[in-house]
Amino acid sequence: MSSKPIPSLMDPAVQVCPYAAYKQLRDEAPVYFDPLTKSWVVTRYEDIKAIALDTTRFSNETHQLLATRRDAPGAAAIARMFAEEGYVTPHVLVNSDPPRHRRYRGVVDKAFSPARIRQIESYIETVADELIDRFSARGHAEFLSEFAVPLPMLVIADQLGVPRAKSEDFKRWSDSLIGAANVGNDEATQLAHTRNIIQMQNYFAAEIDKILKEPRSCILNDIANAQNEDGALMSIEERLSITQQVLVAGNETTTNTLGQAMVYLIQNGLEERLRGDPQSIPRFVEEALRLTAPLQGLPRLVTEDVELHGQKIPKGSVVWLRWAAANRDEQAFNRPEEMVLDRPNQTQHVTFGYGIHFCVGNQLARAELRVGFRRLVARLRNLALDGVDA
Repeated sequence: MSSKPIPSLMDPAVQVCPYAAYKQLRDEAPVYFDPLTKSWVVTRYEDIKAIALDTTRFSNETHQLLATRRDAPGAAAIARMFAEEGYVTPHVLVNSDPPRHRRYRGVVDKAFSPARIRQIESYIETVADELIDRFSARGHAEFLSEFAVPLPMLVIADQLGVPRAKSEDFKRWSDSLIGAANVGNDEATQLAHTRNIIQMQNYFAAEIDKILKEPRSCILNDIANAQNEDGALMSIEERLSITQQVLVAGNETTTNTLGQAMVYLIQNGLEERLRGDPQSIPRFVEEALRLTAPLQGLPRLVTEDVELHGQKIPKGSVVWLRWAAANRDEQAFNRPEEMVLDRPNQTQHVTFGYGIHFCVGNQLARAELRVGFRRLVARLRNLALDGVDA
């Protein structure tokens, strides 16, 4: 038993690098009430999978992932802003429960199917090469801004059917959609995120209106024409909520994984291996996904009193499933802190979630990572961190 106090996920040192804290929680307090966030934290692999499958007792409709969340600073003012200037979006996809979840999922499943992603791999390769062309002769690059951010952002913009020229706005809007869920925000920060989200809502509402008049072949066309069981169009609020989740899922987490995976590649001296054996690139991608877990966790709302590992979790509590902690659980993965390309169960990580909410965009993310690193190692040599001893 450690003599150190149990850490809070709000501790700045934990937020910089949470993995030591995750290990302590797995070992000493696998179900822990964090007094700062006033929520429960679950960190063991098997527990997290079991909870993710139990949508009856652990609801996805938590009100934790929206800028309108009830505990947000300035919540009343923010609610008025959405009502008067934007749209109050409902729970869909990642924050909805059965049976409604299946209806929303059906809107985007086909667009992100394995068959559809295989069809666009050559197109992703073209985008990757266009980006590499911009810096390959220079001999150095700011990898995040010149490759990791634009690759998934350009791809999702093209797939949504909106102009690439809006990419900077898409990035800003995506950052705010993620940032609004941070329980550490002050009121000014929350209001700034809200303004960005409302700007995004109004932009996509106008695009949806244009598409209904002049159809396009794109994901946004599918969303614009999404119907309820009675054949009527879904509400504009529902369609906007689906759109904003697709926008975030299509770029933010892939950007983070691309950046961290490049660090892993360099630190583990894998450049020559990946270049000489391209078949090892998918295995490298899976290990990078497992170790990075760019979406560290997601919340669930407890719908009835639950007991887990001797802890009584009252109805109405919020439980955070820490995917990143589960991915480094020694009971699930041997040598969990290491990148092991021949790991036998490497695809069993929970980076994309588990159960009915398994990330709909996982095939696109994997393709972007796989194709991106295939082109990077094929075209570049002597990859190194600038000014850092890798």
